[in-house]
Amino acid sequence: MPNPGEKILIDLYYAQDKSLQKIGNIYGVSRERVRQWMEAFHLSRNRVGRKNLLEIKSNLNIYDEYIRGEPVAKLAEKNKMSANTIYAFLLKCNPNIRLEKTFQRRKKGI
Repeated sequence: MPNPGEKILIDLYYAQDKSLQKIGNIYGVSRERVRQWMEAFHLSRNRVGRKNLLEIKSNLNIYDEYIRGEPVAKLAEKNKMSANTIYAFLLKCNPNIRLEKTFQRRKKGI
């Protein structure tokens, strides 16, 4: 069976949040075949990551919580992502923000 095309794969995998197995079931192929299709179109199988987080406007509550004093480590744990991703997101929200990471380095004289 021919592959469904890049736009359809993007819609099924990212927008509709279907797994490789579910997409394979729709087209009557294995999940490995779906993975190969995605590889052929250079589509990342990493759904939640730095790029996606930085583009999601609904995550502005992370910024608000940080401003209210929530430590980055707790925000990272609560949102299941790395502290570096949180720092990058905060900087994207406000490039002039003074982050605790930078502040700690200055205090230590690094």
